[in-house]
Amino acid sequence: MDTTQPLPLRKRAHKRRRRRKHHLGPLIILFFVPIVLVSAVVIAALVLWSTTPVTSHPILPGSSEPQIHNALALLTDPNVAEDSNAVRIYLTFDDGPSATSTLAILDILAQYRVPATFFVVGYLAEQLPDIVQLTDQSGHVIANHSYSHDYEAVYASAEAFMQDLEYNEQVLSGILGHTPPRILRFPAGSAASQLDNDPALREAIKAMLAQGGWRYFDWNASMGDSISGWEPQLNELGDALVASIDEQVASGVTDIVVLAHDTDAKPWTPLDLPGVIEHCRQRGYVFKPLTLTSPAIEYR
Repeated sequence: MDTTQPLPLRKRAHKRRRRRKHHLGPLIILFFVPIVLVSAVVIAALVLWSTTPVTSHPILPGSSEPQIHNALALLTDPNVAEDSNAVRIYLTFDDGPSATSTLAILDILAQYRVPATFFVVGYLAEQLPDIVQLTDQSGHVIANHSYSHDYEAVYASAEAFMQDLEYNEQVLSGILGHTPPRILRFPAGSAASQLDNDPALREAIKAMLAQGGWRYFDWNASMGDSISGWEPQLNELGDALVASIDEQVASGVTDIVVLAHDTDAKPWTPLDLPGVIEHCRQRGYVFKPLTLTSPAIEYR
């Protein structure tokens, strides 16, 4: 304070400083209160989000099959008009998951917005649970292809087959957090030589499957990628597949279940897949996942 000023002037200066302090108080409150309120709202929202249980695949009453979850909507291309009379293509991939091929196939399916069905082997799923979860969360159907994929063990008896199948269901349920639909594919298909050599075994297995609410699917078109000992040229497998599809469609077939594989031993499958999808789209075919109500495609 300037003590050289006259007393009245010093008093007036002091009063002005006090008035400025009183004006700053409301301004500080107006500035900080909204920040505090917004922070409180954000914190409350985060707490609510973190404590809200996440549910997926609601189970339909009286059914063991979950509804196709919301992620499947991401695979529905709004630019593709669906005709109820259109040919339906069911892409299926056996013997996975694998570290490279499965991820490559998932990328392609996402790019083209195509749903598919993955017949998963249990012991491989245990090694790559994150890929199984990603497949499921991307809107595809996880189906059962046995736990061991060991023909000798699986086809030792009807009881052995069911034990392997049900154990795989437990493994997949633990990975996914929900029970997958009871859709399966026999190792090597229902026409596996072990079953052709023992028709009574096949009938016993089929009876147990029906009792447990299972549906099995074979295929009526194949990528041809299970043949070992040769390496096809780019699009060689895909061209043969679409030729087979078109031939069947010409004969009146409207539901085509395609067999392919997502193992790292079959690296050419994802290379040919885009051409297959593009060809089918150009023909007006639509892609569907398998469900418990899909048309039966069974060899035996």
